[in-house]
Amino acid sequence: MKKLIYAFALLSFIISFYSCSDNDSISSSAEREFMTMFRKDDNTGKGDTDPYNCHIENMNDVHLYWYGVNGCKGYEIKMAFQANVSSGLASDWDNPDYILLDTIVSPDVLEMTIRHLQYQTDYRFAIRTLSPKGDAYDSKWYGYGNGRQWADFLDLETERRYDVPEVIYSSNITKTTLRINIDRTVAESGTANDIAGFLQHFHTEDFEGTQVFKMQYLEINAANDNPNATILDKWKNYKLTQEDFERGYVDVDGLEQNSVYTINVEDKTIPIHWDAIYNTLSVRMDGDPGKPILIKHITDTHEDPTLPGTIGAAKYDASRLDTIIMNYNQDSKLAEGQIFYLEGGKAYYFAQNLSLYKGFTLETDPADIQAGKGRARVYMGGTAIVNNNPNSCNFMLGRQPLSGENPSVRINIKSLVFRDIDFDCPLAQNYGQKGGNGTGNYFANMFSNGMGVQIHSFEIHNCSFQRFIRGFIRVQGSAVKVIEHFLIDAALV
Repeated sequence: MKKLIYAFALLSFIISFYSCSDNDSISSSAEREFMTMFRKDDNTGKGDTDPYNCHIENMNDVHLYWYGVNGCKGYEIKMAFQANVSSGLASDWDNPDYILLDTIVSPDVLEMTIRHLQYQTDYRFAIRTLSPKGDAYDSKWYGYGNGRQWADFLDLETERRYDVPEVIYSSNITKTTLRINIDRTVAESGTANDIAGFLQHFHTEDFEGTQVFKMQYLEINAANDNPNATILDKWKNYKLTQEDFERGYVDVDGLEQNSVYTINVEDKTIPIHWDAIYNTLSVRMDGDPGKPILIKHITDTHEDPTLPGTIGAAKYDASRLDTIIMNYNQDSKLAEGQIFYLEGGKAYYFAQNLSLYKGFTLETDPADIQAGKGRARVYMGGTAIVNNNPNSCNFMLGRQPLSGENPSVRINIKSLVFRDIDFDCPLAQNYGQKGGNGTGNYFANMFSNGMGVQIHSFEIHNCSFQRFIRGFIRVQGSAVKVIEHFLIDAALV
């Protein structure tokens, strides 16, 4: 191995190399080396009968196999998060910030095991054959594709992590401080079956006569939403004390307002990081919401053929809304709790699903309501028929994990408030209507592989809902979902 790059500090994996007997070798006679490929059903046609099929083993180990090329100098293998290189552009694969592994192996090595990767995470792999004549004669890269040609890339997802006890939760959040509450008591961590599972993976100890889960360190990191957010050095790897455990919490200071942080506690006696951490918190700090922002109505006359949801907006005299909330989600300069006003009597629309992971209020401008202009209307798709089906959109509670993000993180949302709005999906169809199966839309839905959410308040005041065929609010997937306060006040249906 000539080089091994760890692209982030917490990733801890072990790589093993093997030689294997494989008759599927390629003879090289051209000036440039033949391009090898990772073995998978799409290029072998052997499916599970192939003993050299690339696969996941032991939940989070990757086992790679590739075709041998006679007379070559060796092979170069790269690994990256799928989300960072899914474009297929060579420039992404050449970006050192995206590459988790870049290593060279000898010509007699035709397999590799990469151990202890992050759970429930998509990884993409690339490989090329190296020439003894020099770099100019190396083969083209296999795996740089955009994912549409299945035989030409390798994408593997590690398995979901086993259930873990929730030993920490946050409270007392201000602009720059928060409290991390610690509850290590084994007997209170779940049902008898839950505890039996926890004890297979986590160590315990006696603390003042009580069996508790073992942990030594608290770790706070800036989230992917804002990687440069301020953290005092002491909180990056804080050694927990006897006093902390007796008190039952740690008060953290020196954080940055409006920013998101991920928080773990870890048992260092477990050697693998991804097995040593317990539940992970995602916490957004407080900030001062600015004055309400009026989203002015501008009829969208541009139809993007790559985004069918934009079709029909001009016909309905609708102004696009989803991109504004998307930008707000990612803007740390705008504090959670921002109020957005829509113009009374005007129509707005979504062109795609909108993830909800930062609290806000969306309402018709109260001045327009007072002036008798009526409620604003928001079309959740349904402005065009695409491939014989109405295009429809949903609010999505939470979001999917970003590249390299722990999928078990629970997103905390302070409040989501909707007031004085008519929600509709005008072309939605019931089951059997026009021979279809019915539009599969909800007002709010969840990704099946989405992160957990804890919403402190979900409020709907004086709104109407038309043509949500599948249902109103749906939760799904294995992640935690908590709505502490749910209020529908004088809603019109």
